[in-house]
Amino acid sequence: RMIGQKWNEAWGQPVVIENRGGAGGTIGIEYGSKAPPDGYTVMMGGMSNLAVAVGMYPKLGYDPHELTPITNVAIVPYVLAVNPRVPAKNVRELVAVAKSKQSLLSYGSSGTGAISHLAAELFKSMTATDIVHVPYKGTAPAVTDVIAGQIDLMFADYAAVAPHAKAGKLRLLAVAGGKRAVAAPALPTIAEAGVKGYGVDAWFGLVAPAGVPRDVVTKINTATVNALKSADVKQRFSELGYEPI
Repeated sequence: RMIGQKWNEAWGQPVVIENRGGAGGTIGIEYGSKAPPDGYTVMMGGMSNLAVAVGMYPKLGYDPHELTPITNVAIVPYVLAVNPRVPAKNVRELVAVAKSKQSLLSYGSSGTGAISHLAAELFKSMTATDIVHVPYKGTAPAVTDVIAGQIDLMFADYAAVAPHAKAGKLRLLAVAGGKRAVAAPALPTIAEAGVKGYGVDAWFGLVAPAGVPRDVVTKINTATVNALKSADVKQRFSELGYEPI
């Protein structure tokens, strides 16, 4: 929405944002990929999800290799968040709880094949734990159920859980990425917290349907890069924990 507002200012044209979540972002990408290749429809989403979709879904409704890349936008730090009732204050304690015969933990994701799903499965694999997967149709409903205690934990982007953590409704244990998040420098990475070699980074970007003319791509790219350089977008990204690319 921040980028769309900047496009509106640059071009004097209304920019309509249409959310289409689910299936790790593939539903929205498929919808947008069917639009005419004139540049009037572009898709903003998790490019990390786009990268793994070909390995998760045997029959995608589009070929990711044929989409027209426009630009990266931001690295989005993912964090491990738990319901405060989970008796774990750090990653090592969480692993111990997960391995306890008295406990059966569950985690939510924004959809099968999403980074939130694969990050948790990698964590399970590297810690030899068994945590039940509960897929949702997007991040928001999964976060809501972690807060309510319907599920115990999830991997989510920092911006989606930070306000709830500050309000005491969630507890953040660690950052999933290869380095600490700029917005939460005191939060250790999962690798630092004891799972050596673990690292999951997510990044957002813009793509368009196949065949969009180069001059149109350049125009959208330029407006987006200029937006990322603007002071207000930089400030908002900083608040959200996003790191512009």
